[in-house]
Amino acid sequence: MKNTCDNFGEDVPNKLRQRELSTATDLKLKFFLEQSSEVIFTVDLHGLITFVNPAWSLLTGYALNESMGKSIRDFIHPDDVSKCFPLFLGEQNNCFYVKFITKQQQIVLLGASIHVMIEDNVLTKFSSLVDLTGQIRNQEALKKSNERFHLAITVAVDGLWDWNAITQEWYLSPRWKQMLGYNDDELTNELATWTERLHPDEAASVDYALKSALDDVTNDDYQLAHRLKNKAGEWLWVLCHAKIIRDQQGKVERMAGSITDISLLKETEKQLNNRQQELDAIINLSPDGIVTINHGGCVHSVNAMFLTFTGLTAQGLIGKTQAQLLATLKAISLPDCPAEITTGSVFKLLPASIFAHLAPQVNEGVGKNKVVNQLSSSRVLKVNVCELSTDVIHTVMYFQDITQEIEIDRMKYDFLTNAAHELRTPLSSVFGFTELLITRQFDPKTQQDIFANLHHQAQFLVKILNDILELAKIEARLSKEFHLTQYALDAVIKEGIALFTQEHTGCVINYLATAEVPWLFIDAEYIKQALFQVLSNALKFSPEGSMITVDIVGRGEGVYEQVGIAIKDVGVGMTQNDLNHIFERFWRGSNTHNIAGIGIGMALVHEIINFHRGHIEITSEPDVGTEVVLWLNAHAI
Repeated sequence: MKNTCDNFGEDVPNKLRQRELSTATDLKLKFFLEQSSEVIFTVDLHGLITFVNPAWSLLTGYALNESMGKSIRDFIHPDDVSKCFPLFLGEQNNCFYVKFITKQQQIVLLGASIHVMIEDNVLTKFSSLVDLTGQIRNQEALKKSNERFHLAITVAVDGLWDWNAITQEWYLSPRWKQMLGYNDDELTNELATWTERLHPDEAASVDYALKSALDDVTNDDYQLAHRLKNKAGEWLWVLCHAKIIRDQQGKVERMAGSITDISLLKETEKQLNNRQQELDAIINLSPDGIVTINHGGCVHSVNAMFLTFTGLTAQGLIGKTQAQLLATLKAISLPDCPAEITTGSVFKLLPASIFAHLAPQVNEGVGKNKVVNQLSSSRVLKVNVCELSTDVIHTVMYFQDITQEIEIDRMKYDFLTNAAHELRTPLSSVFGFTELLITRQFDPKTQQDIFANLHHQAQFLVKILNDILELAKIEARLSKEFHLTQYALDAVIKEGIALFTQEHTGCVINYLATAEVPWLFIDAEYIKQALFQVLSNALKFSPEGSMITVDIVGRGEGVYEQVGIAIKDVGVGMTQNDLNHIFERFWRGSNTHNIAGIGIGMALVHEIINFHRGHIEITSEPDVGTEVVLWLNAHAI
C-alpha cells in the first residue's frame, strides 16, 4: 500500500508535466492551423468535413460553420467529382489538382495533398489545399509571352541582341543572323560573332562609341551606324540601337538592342549626294549668279558665280533676310539701285577694286585729280525671280551679267557719235582730193601736195583701224598674241622713244631713267605700243614744242616690287570727270573736240597693262598737265 502510494506520488508530477507539454503542443498546433495560408481539413469515411482551418473561408468564401458537416463533394467542380472525390476518401498519401467552386461561383484551381499517418495502429488522415489559380495564370501568361516573344523575333524585320554584362552572355536572335545570310545554328551567340564581321574602317569608331556609351552614366541610349560583312562577303549597312540597364550605382548590368538594315537608305543617300553634287556643279558652273531663298525669307544658298560677281562671301550671306540681301547689294552698287529685288531689277555693282576709279583723290595736292585703273570692272546684273513650291526653297533669284551687252550698246553709240565722225573726216578728205585729181588738172607741185595729204589721211585711217583691231584681239584674250620674255626695261623704253620721235619729228622728249631697273618678263612690242599711245596723247594735248618727260620709277624697299614708266606732260590736263571715263572705249574728253582721235588709245593701254598684271596711275590738273605711270610687276608673271 505504501509502495503504491509512493509510486502515485512520483507519477503525479510526470503526468502534470506531460499534460503541460501536450497543452503547449496543442496551442502551437492551433496557432499554426489558424495562421497557415494553406487550407487544412479532415473528412470522415463518407467525405463529410470534420475539421477545417480559417484559410478555408478565404479560399472558398464559405464560413467555417457553413462548411462543417458538409461533404467535400459539394465544393468540387462537377468535372472533377468522379476523379477527385474518391481520392479524398482514400487512405494513401496523394497529390493531385482539383477545381473548386467558391461561394461567389468562381472556379479556382487547387493543389490537393492527402497526408496519412499511422501511429500505435491508429490511422490519422488530413488534407491540404493550395490555391494555384494565380500561379497557373502567371505560367500561362509567361507561356503566351514567350510564344509572342519567339514569334516576334522570328518575324521581326530587325535583328535583336542582348548582352548580360554580369555573366558575359550574349544572345543574337535568329533574325540577326538571317540578316547576314546565316541560319541560327551557323553562328554562335558571342561577341566575336559581331566584332569579326565589322568593317575594318569602322571597327575603331564602333569600339570607341560603345565604350563612351557604357562609361557615360548619364546616358542610357546607344546608337551608331556601321557595316557588317554578310555570308556572301558583301557589306551590309546597319543601324544599331540599344538601351543600357544599370544598377543603382550606375554599373552596367545589361544592354539590349536591335540592328536595322539601312543599306537601301545608305544607297539612296549616296545617290542623293551624287545628285546633289551634280546639281551643285551645274549651279556653280552656271554663267548666272544664283541665290535661293527659303520659306522663312532668308538666303539658303548662293552659287560661285554670284560670289564672283559681287565679291561677297557665302558665310556673309547665308541666313540673311531678303531685306538684308538688298541692303548688301545696295552697299556695293551705284546709287541708282532698285527698291526691291524683282524680275527686271538691274544692279550696277561697284566692286571695291574700282572704287578709286570712280572717286576723286586729292592727296597729290590741291586741285589735282587722280585715277588708278584696276583689273576688275564694274558689273551690271539683271535679276530674274522664280518662285518654287519645294519643302525648303521658296524663291530662286537669277543674276545675269549683262555688262557686256550694256558695254556693246554703249560702244555702238560712242562709235557712231565719235568714231564715225573721226572716220568721216579723213574719208571725206580722201574722197574730195581724189575727185579733184579726176576732174581737174594740177601742176606737179600741187599734185604732190594733194598726194601727201591723201597719204597722211590714209595713215590716220590705218592707225585707227589698227588700234581698233588690236584692242579687239586683246579683249578677246588671245594670249597667244603676247610673247613674254625677259627684257631690260631701259632698252625697251629707249626703242619706243626712238620709234616715236622718228614718226613725230620735232617732238622733245627728256628720258631720265632715275631708277635702276631689273630685267622684267614682258612683251616688249606691246609695252612699246602702250608707251607710244601715251606719248601720242601727251604730244596731242600739249603746246607745240613743249617737253615730255619719261622716267623709270620703282616701289619697294631694297629690291623693287614694282617698276613704273612715268610719262609727264605740261598740256591741257583733265578734270576728275574726264579721268573717271578715260579707260572707256570711244570716250573723249570735253576739251578734245578739235583734236584728232576716236578715244580708244587709253583703252588699248589699259588692256595691255592688265594683261601684264600691272596697273595705271594717272594724275592730272586742268591747264597744268598730266602724268601717266604704267606700273609693272618686278617679278616674273
